[in-house]
Amino acid sequence: MQVEMMVQRAARTFSFEVKSPPTSWLLLRCAGVEKGASNPGKESVGKPVSMKHVYEIAKLKQKVLYPLKRVLWALRGGLLALK
Repeated sequence: MQVEMMVQRAARTFSFEVKSPPTSWLLLRCAGVEKGASNPGKESVGKPVSMKHVYEIAKLKQKVLYPLKRVLWALRGGLLALK
């Protein structure tokens, strides 16, 4: 989890925002691997990620990003980069 914290010393207040994990981390977890391939495009690692997993990640990311269709396109780009 990513946490963003803002401190205002003069007012003696603080606020923090907990963000969702990076998309690449979620995709790697769905594939069941710790890190991506050492030679992307030439070798594959992990098990295939189903559309159900991609849809669930998109719903999670939709809360902080954009409409679902746009998030699915972004996830597609992430999957191609990790391939």
